[in-house]
Amino acid sequence: MRLSTFIVPVASILSLACAQVHLIRNALDEIKTKVDATKHAFNTHNGKSIKSSLNALDKSISEATVVVSNSNSLSTREAISLRSSFAGLQASIDNAFPVVKSVEPVLDSLDLSGAIKDSIVKQRLAVGTLGNFVVAKMPVFIRGAANGFVVTLDRSYLGVIEVYSERC
Repeated sequence: MRLSTFIVPVASILSLACAQVHLIRNALDEIKTKVDATKHAFNTHNGKSIKSSLNALDKSISEATVVVSNSNSLSTREAISLRSSFAGLQASIDNAFPVVKSVEPVLDSLDLSGAIKDSIVKQRLAVGTLGNFVVAKMPVFIRGAANGFVVTLDRSYLGVIEVYSERC
């Protein structure tokens, strides 16, 4: 057996694995970008801007779910390499959600709170689905930490939903 007969398939597999992690990272980074845009939209108090940003965020979550669900299980190294994307996403959410909460009275006066609450409830479910797919792709011994990230995201969403539920 020639060495090239062995090396070419291995190189192809490694290339595919790197591409897979790159796709997942890009999908998570796109969600982060949309979260940042959503924060900006809420700061404007413009209903059309807010709805548009929430729709764009929904789309990025849906697209990321497809990317992750179509991916193979991740190796330990691949899973760990995604940590910075998860941390960046969580930081964006931690910065955006206080703004989303704080402008609720203004949005309520514009009669938008109910629609925004409904959108955020749907988003919470979609993020939960994405999170479950991500956790399932992780090596078993990393799943607990990955699930902790999903639980933290869920709590963040519940905090926003609670604020928007007070008047609806």
